[in-house]
Parts: sequence; C-alpha cells; structure tokens
Amino acid sequence: MVSAKKTILAGCTAGLLYVVAARPADIIKDLGLTEDLIKEEVLTNFKYDEGWSFYPAGEIRTMARKIPESSRAVAVQALGKVVRAYVESSAFSQTYQSWLREEYLTEPKDEQPEEQPEEKKPQPTSGDPREQVIQELYGDMPASLLTLMVQEQIKEANASKTGKTAATPTTKPLDGKELTRISALAKATPDKFKQQYLHYLAMNVDPAVQVMLTDGRKMQDEQQAQFSAQERKERQAEYQKRKDLKQVTRNRLSHFIALINTIDFDAKLIRRGNKMAFADPALEGKDGDWKFLYRLGKEPVMAARTVAQQWLADLDKGKTR
Repeated sequence: MVSAKKTILAGCTAGLLYVVAARPADIIKDLGLTEDLIKEEVLTNFKYDEGWSFYPAGEIRTMARKIPESSRAVAVQALGKVVRAYVESSAFSQTYQSWLREEYLTEPKDEQPEEQPEEKKPQPTSGDPREQVIQELYGDMPASLLTLMVQEQIKEANASKTGKTAATPTTKPLDGKELTRISALAKATPDKFKQQYLHYLAMNVDPAVQVMLTDGRKMQDEQQAQFSAQERKERQAEYQKRKDLKQVTRNRLSHFIALINTIDFDAKLIRRGNKMAFADPALEGKDGDWKFLYRLGKEPVMAARTVAQQWLADLDKGKTR
C-alpha cells in the first residue's frame, strides 16, 4: 500500500512538473501571481544601478517558500521564460524608455508648498525691493510678536528728544507718532496692522541692508543655477548610460550570475536565540538577495543561473525569443 501511494505521488509530481514546464506562461497563475506584479518587479530591477534578482518582494518570497522543493527548479525555469519574454517585448521597451525619460530628462517638479498657517503672510504693497527685504526679515513673524516689537520702539521714541528711535542695523530712525498710529490697529485688525507696520519698516530700510540682502539673493540664485546645470548634466549622462536596454540587461544578468557564483550552499547554520544564523559572520552580513537564493536551495538557483547564462549568451549572439 505504501509503495503504491509513493508511486501515485511520484506520478502526480512528475505530471505537475511536466505541465508547469510545458506551459511557462501559466506559471503566473499556478503560483498565484499577477502579470502586473511581475511587470512591476521586472521594472524595479531595471531601475537599480546594478543587480538582478528573481522577485525579491516580500509576498513573492513567501510564495516561493510554499513551492515544494522538488518543483522549485522547474518553477524557476518557467518564471525565467516569462521574465525574458516580457523584457524582450516591445511593451517593456516602451515602459522602460518612458520611465527613463521621465526620470532623467524631465525637469524635477518643485516640492509642494507646506500648508499655510492660519495667519496669512501679507504680500508686499508694491514692487519696491525694500518690501521684499522686510518680508524676508519679518514676514513670518505673527502679529502678536510684532505688536510687542512696535511697543518697545514707541517707548524708545517717546523717551528720545527727537521723538524717534535710534537707527538699527536694519532700519533708519523710526518716528514715534507713526508707530503709535500703526500700533492702534493691532487689537482690532491684526492683519492690517502687520501689513502697515511692515510697509513702514520697508520705507525706512537701511540702504546697506538692502544691498547686502540683494547681493546675497543674487549669489544664491547664481549658485542654484550652477547646481541645476550640473545636476542636469549628470542626469543626461545617466540617461545615455541606461538607454541601451540590451546592455542594461547584460549588466543585470552578469551581476546575477556573479552573485550566484559567490553562494556557498554548504555554509553551516547555527541557532542564535530563536533564529538560525550563519556560523560565518561574513556570510551573516550578506544582503537579502544572497540569503534568499541560499535558502531557495542549490538546485533551483542553479536552474536560474542556467536561464541567465543562456539569455546572456543569446544576447551576445544577437538572438531573441
């Protein structure tokens, strides 16, 4: 009875492997994957500077672990055929080139501005550059804080013989009577107070401050222009390096093969707490792709290497499927 059960099981397994191998496109359905997920993972792999892995996403790793060990090599080969067919399709070429242009040739969009506070920042009442100077210095300050500031200036002006404040590094002397008139608006109409107060400060800006800030903005603009030009040049160079899809594919496959060649499938594991870890600290420090391939097992990983090697050889010969 046992022998019969084993024979039946072996026959079913062989039949399953034959079906999967004969219908590589159906491996997507057989493993519970979706075409969109596979396409997304393939494009993600091509976005990196180097590296290639067969679906390292978390949910796919979970699916891979559920595949019986005896079926993994055939499943990997079937998946490899699906991946290759998609990468060599015109649809993927269009998707890749579209992403490439968007990523490296399209000017980056400005970041979305942060939400404005409840108290809106008053706009300059004219195109006078002095207004811009004051807005940079005091525009973010709330009306309540500016009220305290003007009150101190009024006290100083009233205590002086001239009825004006002393000159500051920012402004010329300010008239106490005008400051008193403006401050009277603070309680009833704080926004109007802030606007008039900043305008008054702007009309009395120290010329040296205006020159200093104007020159500083000019220098900042020049530096930003230089940075943007350099960034644009680097992006264009990166685009030129990546636009040859066949060469990028060669690089990915070569890296993947090289990665497999470093895997020691006989590496010893030891228990550390409630986890299994590599006895060799150097191996324990390997990245997730390396460990994923190690855990997948030698047979399916060697099958993946065979797929990659054949693909690479065909690329070198100019063959496609």
